[in-house]
This record gives sequence, C-alpha cells and structure tokens, in this order.
Amino acid sequence: MRFVDDVFSKIDGKKLADLTLGVFRMSKDYFNRIRKREPRSDIYYSDYIIESNTVTVPIDQRQRALSILKNSIAKYVPKDRIQVWG
Repeated sequence: MRFVDDVFSKIDGKKLADLTLGVFRMSKDYFNRIRKREPRSDIYYSDYIIESNTVTVPIDQRQRALSILKNSIAKYVPKDRIQVWG
C-alpha cells in the first residue's frame, strides 16, 4: 500500500510504542449540521450507517479496510503494537 510505504519510509515503525487504527465516526447531529453547510460534497452521501447516534461505515467495510491496513502496517510495526478500534 503506497500510503503506508511512504509514511514508514520516513518513520521507524519499530520505535513506535503503539499505533491505533480506526474508521470514520461522527455524531449524527454534527454530521447533519456540516452536511447542510456544504450539501454538494460527495463525502456526505457515501454508504454510511448510524450506530448509537454515530455516523460510520458499515461493519463489513470497516472490518475489510482495517484488516488490509493492519496487514500492510505490520510490515513496519510489530502486530502486538497495532490496536484496532472500531
């Protein structure tokens, strides 16, 4: 993954105490307020769901994305230092 490779070409992952991964989450009220200010932005019309009054991506997309990202980062950071939130 090019982004991860670029980041870790500048950062020594073995020196990190830990690294936390997560996905987009925003309160439903705040999300709706900013969507009203900029209704033309495509980001507000993605495939989001609402969980506990929080706007986020569906669980299958979260799990797939976080798995891919964790495996890519694990080339640079020991897996026991990578925490996944979400």
